[in-house]
Amino acid sequence: MAFILRSRLSDPRAIVNGWCAFPSTATAEIMALQPWDTLTVDMQHGLIGYQAALELIRVLGGRGKGILARVPWLEPSISMKLLDAGAEGLICPMISTPQDAARFVSCCRYPPVGIRSFGPTRAGLLTADYADCANEDVVCAVQIEDSKAVDALEEIAAVDGLDMLYVGPADLALSLGHPPKFDPYQPDLIAIFERVVAACEANGLIAAIHCGQPAYAARMASMGFRFVTVGSDLRLLAAASNSTATATQDAISAI
Repeated sequence: MAFILRSRLSDPRAIVNGWCAFPSTATAEIMALQPWDTLTVDMQHGLIGYQAALELIRVLGGRGKGILARVPWLEPSISMKLLDAGAEGLICPMISTPQDAARFVSCCRYPPVGIRSFGPTRAGLLTADYADCANEDVVCAVQIEDSKAVDALEEIAAVDGLDMLYVGPADLALSLGHPPKFDPYQPDLIAIFERVVAACEANGLIAAIHCGQPAYAARMASMGFRFVTVGSDLRLLAAASNSTATATQDAISAI
């Protein structure tokens, strides 16, 4: 298994990431056939359990996509199992302190630098020298999603072994008293986004953000975010279905 994700993140162009929320290999394959640079399997808010995540990782990997998985929470066992299954990187939600970030990084690294238990069941079959390269090549991303994380932003960015700060705009907006929406324009949120980019640039990290619309993702890329997610398979299906059904209803009503 070549670590496609790590090589993709070295591209200076902003990475366009797709998001898989359905526990369906058919849907995952459709996503993998589209021109996403990377794809993420979502076990937090997605409808995906471990067995489905394993199958999705297999399908996405077979299409040559860099593969991330978002874990449900900061909990070591599921992080280790997803890496053993072949995920090339992990996103951990709701990281609020540098201590949280350091603990998550430790779960993703083998001793002596971390606490990850050795047993790369599937990953080891795909990469003969997995034990030698995993600590360097597995990508660790933490989500900045609440006011406490904002207060400790620069300290979190300085945590050794971290690769990416990933803004969760809906939770972040909610924690600051705004409606929980993607693509916010409130000045205080935009100022935080700029701080995230600056903290990442100062520490050699990737600044990432979840977006709702392509135009907003492009705006974030121009701000300095190097990894942008747009929607999810679930939201894309809902939007396309709504648009088609509405247009058909309107056309029939016009007869």
